[in-house]
Amino acid sequence: MLAAALCAAVSCLEDMPIGRGGTIFFSASMGGVSTKTEYAGGSYATGEIEDIYWIDGDKIRILCDQAADPSGNSWADYTVTPTSDRTKGSITPVNKNGLHWGSGKHYFHASYPAEGVTFGSLTNTSRTFRATIPSGQGGSWNSSRTEYMPNMNNACMYAVATSEETTSQSKVRLKFKPLVTTFRISLTTLADSEIPEGTLLKKLELSSAVSDMAGDFSVKIDATGDNDVNCSDTTLYSPTRSVSLDLGSGIQLSKTQPRSFTLFTLPLMQDKLTLTLTFNNGVIRKLELKKNGEWLQFPACSKVFIDNMSVPNLLDATVYIDGQMLQSYQGDYYFPKFDFTPSKDSIVVWRGEQAAFSLYSSARPAPEYSYEWSTDAVNWYDRDVTDLPYTSTVSSDGRTFSTTPTERGIIYIRVTGTRGSGANVVQKQKIIKIRTQQLISLTLDPASESSSPIEMMVAPSPGIATRLIAPIVYYNDGQDPQNKLLGSGWTWQSSNQSVCTVNPSGIVSAHWKGADPVCLTCSITGGMDSFSATAWVRTYLPFLFELVLASPNVTLWKGENFNFSYSLEVAMLLVSCSGTGNTNSYPAGTNRNGVWYVSSHQLKTGDVVTFYAVHPTEGTYYWPVKVKFTIRELESMSLDKSTVSLARGASTTLTPTVLYHDGTSSGQNLGISAAQCSWSSDNTSVCTVSNGKVTAVASSGSAWITCSLTRGSKTVSARCRVTIQ
Repeated sequence: MLAAALCAAVSCLEDMPIGRGGTIFFSASMGGVSTKTEYAGGSYATGEIEDIYWIDGDKIRILCDQAADPSGNSWADYTVTPTSDRTKGSITPVNKNGLHWGSGKHYFHASYPAEGVTFGSLTNTSRTFRATIPSGQGGSWNSSRTEYMPNMNNACMYAVATSEETTSQSKVRLKFKPLVTTFRISLTTLADSEIPEGTLLKKLELSSAVSDMAGDFSVKIDATGDNDVNCSDTTLYSPTRSVSLDLGSGIQLSKTQPRSFTLFTLPLMQDKLTLTLTFNNGVIRKLELKKNGEWLQFPACSKVFIDNMSVPNLLDATVYIDGQMLQSYQGDYYFPKFDFTPSKDSIVVWRGEQAAFSLYSSARPAPEYSYEWSTDAVNWYDRDVTDLPYTSTVSSDGRTFSTTPTERGIIYIRVTGTRGSGANVVQKQKIIKIRTQQLISLTLDPASESSSPIEMMVAPSPGIATRLIAPIVYYNDGQDPQNKLLGSGWTWQSSNQSVCTVNPSGIVSAHWKGADPVCLTCSITGGMDSFSATAWVRTYLPFLFELVLASPNVTLWKGENFNFSYSLEVAMLLVSCSGTGNTNSYPAGTNRNGVWYVSSHQLKTGDVVTFYAVHPTEGTYYWPVKVKFTIRELESMSLDKSTVSLARGASTTLTPTVLYHDGTSSGQNLGISAAQCSWSSDNTSVCTVSNGKVTAVASSGSAWITCSLTRGSKTVSARCRVTIQ
């Protein structure tokens, strides 16, 4: 089915005082299925089925036993007024009143054309439709689209919907679907057609040996709550097995611009179809719609497009069903005139490579072919194809020729096609040029050996440590004695891809330090000739290749330093902070432990410090590692009790609360426990303290309990007065 999108908005109507609910509003939508009326010209070349659109003034009929118009009828006709692009439109009641709500659940059935479909009685949620597909289908010629437009009253459509009674102005959605199988046929005429210029196509007929194609029919339509539609129980009345278009005075077929014609058939699977064309000079051409000798079958309510058939031969048409392209098919007719075309007019191959071409002819039966060869396209020698100075073969039907040249140069093959005999013999000739090339040499620039390889520095990312090794390939094109430089066709391989790789263009990328040089091999093959060349690469690590960090996010107390470890080869480690320049540097070496003195910088929370390596001679920076710092500073401390009274032998526990200076942690204790603090008593003969637990050891007296915490360069403390009674 085609996917056409149409959403018809409905004009607002005033409610009628008829003792029922308000006006019923409708919208029409295709919802991804083909629908009514005019073909708009789709893209069959890409296999897409074309859309069809509404025409101004189209009438649909809507029936609902639970509703009525002001006169009491349970049906009403509506007019479709499309927009300028005909993809949308409005639905307006013909009598300006339309249907009004009744009570309970409503079952809506709609049809197009309004006057061409008869409704049966409603049984449960099902209703019978009866319509007609005529065997003779008229229409009109649309020259701007080179298309013969069918009479759309033949394009029967239906839609169903269910809805609860409502007084709102929400629309009842009608999803239209086709009750026809549609055939669209595209025709051209051959350049050397036996039908004279000016001959007109008078009639186009599609007939079946077994299938009913036209006549009265009825189908049972079921409406469900989700507005889905099921079609069943198709009944036919006086059917016929053909449909036709009578084209009046006739239509001129074009040699370049296809002409299109549309036919509608019954909503049945169509099988064993024959297309018949009748011209005004009495010529009649017929084509059986087959693929590989088997009849094509066309599903019910589908859209079929038969693309670009050539008249009179009617050959090489392509069939689409609902947008899906089927294999091309051919007719089997004999005509006096013929033509043939080689698959190639000019062939270029390498020495020792096979050159082949096939012949195509639109004539049936096919012509007989003969071959001659020469080194001169003008002066021909009377030689048979078997006399060629290299291996050549011809297929059993004479349509495929192949040869394998062993020397560079040019030969010409002259093919003669012959049809008929005696006075009716017809001959045509084609000349195919075959040019043979030869590879001459392959070298590399720069050249290198395993004892003196190309030195490459390993890079942390592609594009930094790369090197181009250019293949230099010479060949002879077979027609000019001067050798030429070949720009492509070679392949590359690396003996150790974990160390370095090479792409098809010869660009080498170093990935890691290798113990031994890596061999890169460039190869090229053309027919009998092949060459290879090698280049050698040694990689080394001139920069930082390991920096050990616990996390890219580090928390420090104000006054603390940042410790890390690293490994270097022939490089120097540098550190910068938030764009303020180098702050520390470390000499080359291995297994180094570094200390970055945070205390010498005014770091703030959110500052980023970058560690990177610099090459000592090139000054190039590599592998930056960024660390984001959070700097915390103690602000104050408090205890949950400022004074305590205890009896001898009793104890109590003091809980510290720590406040921080930075905004991200202000007011939070952040996991600081009593055990992490330092505790002391200024009079241990009165009371003692351990991890915040205070114990009275005297029968009377007092003491100060002090809690303190040091982080970085700052210490905070708090006191509690303890009295023993």
